[in-house]
Amino acid sequence: MAPQIQDFISYEMQCSGVALQSAAAMGAGDLLMSFLGVVIISMGFRIYQERETMRRHAPEILGATLLSSVFSFFSTAMAAKGLGLQAGG
Repeated sequence: MAPQIQDFISYEMQCSGVALQSAAAMGAGDLLMSFLGVVIISMGFRIYQERETMRRHAPEILGATLLSSVFSFFSTAMAAKGLGLQAGG
């Protein structure tokens, strides 16, 4: 297989091509994705500020996460069975 242009362009250069699109060429997904980095950074700062509260409530946070994961696992399997979906590859 012959090398393609993407093989020679860095990741940053490929991403900057998206940023150079005009506003008219951007769709709703492109616009929302442009805010994603800022949102993740600001959420990280907020979580860092509340780290003591998170330590105090770690059992509740971990318990709710575990229970919701187990519920999601089994409810997805039951929904697939109810829809008649087959496992396969």
